[in-house]
Amino acid sequence: REGQLAVVHNTQSLAPQTVAAGQTVTLPRGNLSDVRVVGHDGVEIFTGFEANLSAGSVHFTSIAGYSQPVTISHRVEDRRG
Repeated sequence: REGQLAVVHNTQSLAPQTVAAGQTVTLPRGNLSDVRVVGHDGVEIFTGFEANLSAGSVHFTSIAGYSQPVTISHRVEDRRG
């Protein structure tokens, strides 16, 4: 209905992998709305990486404290209202 917001999204995850500082992981698609990194312990990681949403990549700058292997999820979405 007019005036309502609709969001359509698709979230996918890479297989768990061990990452290293200085490594860049290229995701299978670009123009992302969100990237999340989750440790093997199930805790989301917020530091030590930079996500390039346009290019669809994640560059790890520091992995100190990471519970490896990590899972990287990536999401595309479209909003209409």
